[in-house]
Amino acid sequence: MRPVTDATQRIRRQRRRSRLRSVVRALVAALLALLLGAGVWLIGCSPVLAVQRVEGTGTSVLDSGTVERTAAIGSGTPLARLDVTGIEQRVGALAPVREVHVGRQWPSTVTIEVTERTPLYAVQQNQGDGYLLVDREGIAYTTLPEPPDGLLLVTADSAELLPDVATVVAALPGELREEVHGVSADTRDSITLRLSDERTVVWGSAERSDYKATVLTALLKARKGTVYDVSAPDWPAVR
Repeated sequence: MRPVTDATQRIRRQRRRSRLRSVVRALVAALLALLLGAGVWLIGCSPVLAVQRVEGTGTSVLDSGTVERTAAIGSGTPLARLDVTGIEQRVGALAPVREVHVGRQWPSTVTIEVTERTPLYAVQQNQGDGYLLVDREGIAYTTLPEPPDGLLLVTADSAELLPDVATVVAALPGELREEVHGVSADTRDSITLRLSDERTVVWGSAERSDYKATVLTALLKARKGTVYDVSAPDWPAVR
């Protein structure tokens, strides 16, 4: 049987080790809390990781300065607290912008990558005010003094007709598109195509445009005429 003093000493040693472990755990916890707090401050509040530069890319119709001003990113804003959604909404509201993506490049740069709309056709403005560019969705987004080379020219009586014309133009296959020299639209039901060799296509409304394009392609190959009417594509006519 061991002496009582040995047992007492063992108990004391265990208590000292237990107290030491508690102290170590407390110190580690305090150190981790300190590091965490420093990290939060560094990322969320420190000027070390704050916005110092904004880069706008992908612009053609727009200029990068317009994009950067519209983004309205305050210099010194911590990158971690950047309102990405708000920036994308502001820049996305610019008419020429189809898509926008905002990114962070640590430690201090914000990138704004813009994808602009692609013109499908151009509308000549009244009184020589230039040409309005319109995309596949029928959205008019900018005006240029002259239309880009090869872009189809359209005459439309109102802005409400632009989406209908876009549906028609987008439905034209490449071979047929090359034959079309112009489009006019007085009303939604009176869209007309002007072809080469002084030929005219009565298209009617934008409904069933894909089918009308197929019918017209076949008619042009099968019949000679000056007026092709596909407004009722199940009963087309050639004059």
